[in-house]
Amino acid sequence: MEFWILQAVTASRLFLATPLWLWVWWKNPRGAVLWKCLLLAWYVATDKWDGPFAREHGYDTEFGYWLDHVGDFAFWLAVVFTLYKGAREPALRKPDAARARARRAAAGGQAPPPERPPAVPAATEPPPPDAQAGASPPTTPPP
Repeated sequence: MEFWILQAVTASRLFLATPLWLWVWWKNPRGAVLWKCLLLAWYVATDKWDGPFAREHGYDTEFGYWLDHVGDFAFWLAVVFTLYKGAREPALRKPDAARARARRAAAGGQAPPPERPPAVPAATEPPPPDAQAGASPPTTPPP
């Protein structure tokens, strides 16, 4: 009877921990970090415990050997995949200004005019005549 329990614990890493890890990554439920910590703890505990227990009690089989290695490979492949792809959060974007004004106007509010930086006032005084480029000094007419 212990043999089947041991195989079920080993298979749980392949058929329970791996799909749940991917589901937590895909759905991002509340407490996702806790879920992933619990799955990782379950994986590490069962991976460390099932091999020595099977060898100690004479339950080591070729099927258990391959089930352990396939479960290890699948779980770590899922972990690496989720780390490579990163979080599934949408990227933050600034809303298009025209679309935002149109939405505010459609909601019944008057859209405020777009804000523009204040213009730099132009110089009101012309430069002195000496400072003008190419200006010659005034001449007196000949007598």
